Amino acid sequence: MFSEVQKKISIDNAKKVQKNILTLISGNLGARALGFIFLPLITRVYSPEDFGVFSLFTAVLSILLPIATLKYEVTVLIPKSSRLAFNQLVVSVLLTMVMTLIVAVILLLFRDSIFRLFDLEPLLDFWWLLPLGIFTASSYSILSMWGTRLQNFKILAITSVYQSFIGGASKLILAYLLVNPLGLLVGHVMQQGGGIYKLKNKFWPDFKCQFTKLRLNRIWFGVKLFRNVPLTRFPSQLILVLTSNSPILYSSVAYESEVTGFIGLAFTTLALPMALVGQSVGKAYFSEIAKIGRKNIVSIGKVTKFIVKRLFIIAIIPTLVLIFFGPFLFSITFGSKWAMSGEYVSILAWMLIFQFITAPIINLFTVLNKHQVFLYLNLLRLCIVATVFTTSFSLKFSPISWLTLYSVGLSAHYCFLGLYVYWTLKSQKSKG
Repeated sequence: MFSEVQKKISIDNAKKVQKNILTLISGNLGARALGFIFLPLITRVYSPEDFGVFSLFTAVLSILLPIATLKYEVTVLIPKSSRLAFNQLVVSVLLTMVMTLIVAVILLLFRDSIFRLFDLEPLLDFWWLLPLGIFTASSYSILSMWGTRLQNFKILAITSVYQSFIGGASKLILAYLLVNPLGLLVGHVMQQGGGIYKLKNKFWPDFKCQFTKLRLNRIWFGVKLFRNVPLTRFPSQLILVLTSNSPILYSSVAYESEVTGFIGLAFTTLALPMALVGQSVGKAYFSEIAKIGRKNIVSIGKVTKFIVKRLFIIAIIPTLVLIFFGPFLFSITFGSKWAMSGEYVSILAWMLIFQFITAPIINLFTVLNKHQVFLYLNLLRLCIVATVFTTSFSLKFSPISWLTLYSVGLSAHYCFLGLYVYWTLKSQKSKG
């Protein structure tokens, strides 16, 4: 009898996750469709050199973003109590404001030395956009965590469409109003914060109710309860974004800005399926297994298995298309001058399917309160990436050669990550 009830609960959970995923994907589909419509237009008004600066800017911004909240916003999802969750949201907002101000002051005073030290001279004239981008993107991330907690995936889907339209339209319009590549950079910052106003208005009634219950001692209790998150999740996330953006950083040092632009477009295109499906699945999966609770490991395991199967089915055909027809598709879609980006995509697509499957399910470790696992896995990734770049730089590899080595190394890493998730579920089940 118990097994039948448990099976029914697992099926219901899987169906609920599927519904949430479809809601998020429907919004993200519209957002990414808009982005894909704008992208061929954008590549025709900006040069590969402009995209090189833009790719470097987005890479640096992505690395600085975890610093803004120390990834503390994930604690909004964990508590069962809404009161405690709101306390964590307030702490995250305050942390964002303080850290953004610190970054702004540091760049104001020492930007010349810092940018020259890290070979970021192309961004020297645009340093002021970095603190602004940190604040807008972090604020949206915090608010979206509250939406994920409430499982209000409809509003998250709507705001993703707003963001895409604002970003694409502003980049096109600003191409004719500002000196390039400033239009790309300003448009990106506007896109990052595009959904803040919509989310704030939607959740304001909840916030007003929770504000009356806000107490300093409760905030301090939450800070102590989740003190391990910034100690473990932040270094892990920082290493993750550093390794994720390292190809752009390496390319800006080893090659000309034109090559960085080609590589930047390649990674932007590969990020579309992850942004469209991967992030939506990750949010829905995280929300559902957090609600199930770490004690019900059997149900979590069945939901995880369900997710992995669906992701493999979704990923296999687009991956093969990119591998065999990348250069042709890029020449037609973005213009003949971007054919080299298609060559790079056909190489990088090998690792896409492994990343696509494993990226959402690593949220399991947060729910199981195994935050240190993120650090160990990302340190492993850092070692792989460092080995790839050291070897490539020492032997003076061509862009195609080092991207091939990078793709093979990261594919192996994602395979290991998937196997480790499986082993964790199996070991937790045997303990229970």
